[in-house]
Amino acid sequence: MWNALVETLEPRVRSDLEARMTPRSFDKGRTVVREGDTGKSMAVIDRGHVLAERVTLDGDIAAVAVLGPDSLVGELALVADEVRGATVRALTPVEMRFLPGLDFAELRRSHPALDQMLITLLQRRVVRLTDLVMEARHSTLEYRVHQQLTILGELFDGDIPLTQATLASLTGGTRPTVNSILQNLVAAGAVELRRGHIIVKNPDAIGLF
Repeated sequence: MWNALVETLEPRVRSDLEARMTPRSFDKGRTVVREGDTGKSMAVIDRGHVLAERVTLDGDIAAVAVLGPDSLVGELALVADEVRGATVRALTPVEMRFLPGLDFAELRRSHPALDQMLITLLQRRVVRLTDLVMEARHSTLEYRVHQQLTILGELFDGDIPLTQATLASLTGGTRPTVNSILQNLVAAGAVELRRGHIIVKNPDAIGLF
């Protein structure tokens, strides 16, 4: 998403924007941002993958999304100092660049083209949230599990570093029900289950269910 947005800018604007970004690295398991903290910067992932989680009303931890290269973290900080809505931790070693919201606001005053970029960014966020609501309300759990396995399998080259419980949380199911779906895929030779990992062996077989 980020690269596509930046490419729409003139070279001078793009250069000024990227000059304000600060690179940071995170080891596997490290927390990138924490739910409840005040968000003062946005980050773009250059390498690696992160897991976004948030606390439910019942006090449980729910997985929200897995994000990879070119994805954004905390983009609402470009609009205001909003409270972080999720905790984001590194699933793998991660390299990111952070853009402070105050710096972006300053750049917007001298580069009006950034206003359109911000509008486009927020529009895409709304569309994505709408799609997620529609999927949750109008698709089966089996479909959502298969869809996530396909997407994550491509993202991680077949070796998904997630537990069955995390996959269940991502798809809105319970661990026993998701395990039953996975066992069917194991029997079909589509996936292999290992401790803390789900291996996609035959992506085409997932699509047959």
